[in-house]
Amino acid sequence: MNETLLANKLGVAVAALVEQAEQACAPLAPSVAAALLWLQQWAPCTATELAPILGLTQPTAQRIVDGLIRDGLAARLPGSHGRAVPVRLTPKGNRTAKALQERRLSTYVQALAPFGTADRKVLHRLLDALLRPMVTGRRYARHVCRFCDHKLCDGPLCPVGCAATELERRAK
Repeated sequence: MNETLLANKLGVAVAALVEQAEQACAPLAPSVAAALLWLQQWAPCTATELAPILGLTQPTAQRIVDGLIRDGLAARLPGSHGRAVPVRLTPKGNRTAKALQERRLSTYVQALAPFGTADRKVLHRLLDALLRPMVTGRRYARHVCRFCDHKLCDGPLCPVGCAATELERRAK
């Protein structure tokens, strides 16, 4: 087997899937979409907490949070003052995040259409095996899973979270 050819095809598949996912997020920028999806599942959260998850600087994360607030998608927690305060999604933000997640997952479901049940089981196992050794810690896990629907992939079903937990356990 030609490993370089296989690696090249993997790279093309990743690039095509990223492009399709970005189209599913439109008109939102990927970082804004990631912020919405993260806040939907893990709010309240501050811009400072969001920055490493999104892979952005704190000022850029703050601009994203400010934009979400301006667009009525997020709100600062009641009783909080200033800019470095936790935010949560508004009902409009939750509806937007839900629709976004549905479009994102639909894109990937369509990508799986050519595969039968047996191939999907193999792919499921292979993806777990591919993801586990990539994890370098909890911070990386949060970043790489910033678009995930954590209700679907949680606990023992999440190879990324499990690998991060194992690394933390070994470090103790």
